[in-house]
Amino acid sequence: MVKSALAGLMRRHGQANWTVLDQAVVSGGNFVTGILLARALGLQAFGEFTLLWMVVLFIQSIQHAGIIAPMMTLAHSRSEDDRATYYGAVFTHQLAFTALTGLLLIPVLSLAAPLFGQQAPALGVQLALAAALSASQLQDFLRRYHFTRNAPVVSLAGDMLRFPGQILLIGVLLFLAPDQVNVAAALWTLAGAATVSAIALAVPVGRLDWSGRALAGTTKAHWRFGRWLSGAAVLDWASGNVFIIAAGLMIGEAAAGGMRVGQQLIGVLHILFHAMENFIPGQAARIHNESGASALRSFLVRIFLLGGAATAATGLAIALAPAYWFTLLFGAEYQPYGWVTYWLGPAYLAIYAGMTAHFGLRTLHRTSPVFLAYAASAAVSLAAVYPLLQSFGLAGALAGFLIAPLIKVAVMGPALHHELARGARTREAVRARDQGGADESD
Repeated sequence: MVKSALAGLMRRHGQANWTVLDQAVVSGGNFVTGILLARALGLQAFGEFTLLWMVVLFIQSIQHAGIIAPMMTLAHSRSEDDRATYYGAVFTHQLAFTALTGLLLIPVLSLAAPLFGQQAPALGVQLALAAALSASQLQDFLRRYHFTRNAPVVSLAGDMLRFPGQILLIGVLLFLAPDQVNVAAALWTLAGAATVSAIALAVPVGRLDWSGRALAGTTKAHWRFGRWLSGAAVLDWASGNVFIIAAGLMIGEAAAGGMRVGQQLIGVLHILFHAMENFIPGQAARIHNESGASALRSFLVRIFLLGGAATAATGLAIALAPAYWFTLLFGAEYQPYGWVTYWLGPAYLAIYAGMTAHFGLRTLHRTSPVFLAYAASAAVSLAAVYPLLQSFGLAGALAGFLIAPLIKVAVMGPALHHELARGARTREAVRARDQGGADESD
């Protein structure tokens, strides 16, 4: 009996288990990579690398909102016969987006840098950044594609190539030519590992219909689903990352590096956050389709309580001795920035609460409140960033980093509650009507 119960548990939650393991590889790999690069580059150069890598994160946030998030939700509503044409259209979207962003990156950087009083990065750095952007996009898309097809083991294999692979490459570079480790070399190393993984993940993609028969319909469906999310992705990037960018521009690249290593330290939470992104949308969609809004509410509450407790515990554990952890992991040069974790712990708890509300609204196909939440957060962040940093320096940047997700929760939370309550009432009304019809026929 015990054996059969365990087997049933593994069948029900097998994908979640693989997803958590995969995200442990991803977040653990990024964590170790961050430590190695922070130590190898030094505080100033690591701050420069941080600002450049935020360009990659910004573009990938648009990719996720416009291509990946719709795919991970809408693919489950397609019949088995239709999925080949659907996925063919989605692959077309991704390849076009990768080509466009890769080609535009260098001219946009060259034009934008002077607007902020900065020199454009050297051409070699820009080329390395473009390569890292394209490779990272394709690798992330392919790993999410395999999650969507319920093949998490394939995603895990690809991520094992990329993230431990990039650690190995950086380690080899540090051993063979430590004096050659600079921002461009770091970017090329990350690009190389992502490329190898993307090639491996591309092999088992399965049958795709490239005829374009579903391209127009898929484009329209993704636009309806993702138009608010794409706008929200831009606003989300602005609301949170504007404080890191402003710290780098107004205080110095070292300040941006200090904030980033704080995020690296608390980044163990990304195992939870990104595992949710891979698993929760499909699970929430199935629960809502099968059991309605009340069951979805219960599911989201459980997810929030479990994950919120883990998030709070992690933030507290780090905040007890931040200077020790900064010195141990990143070096004495970073020790003065240990106090940033006092702000980042509560900020990550607010981020988690916003993610839970975001998943609920996405499941209900009500993405306009997500856009409004991110717009409000971005508006406040952009209005407050200068006075906060001018008056309080790095503490002001960290305060803004906390305020931004709290505003999102304040907007999305009530909207989700309203939509779930309306969905529950509608389901009850339909059930009562059906019951009444059955009684009359009797």
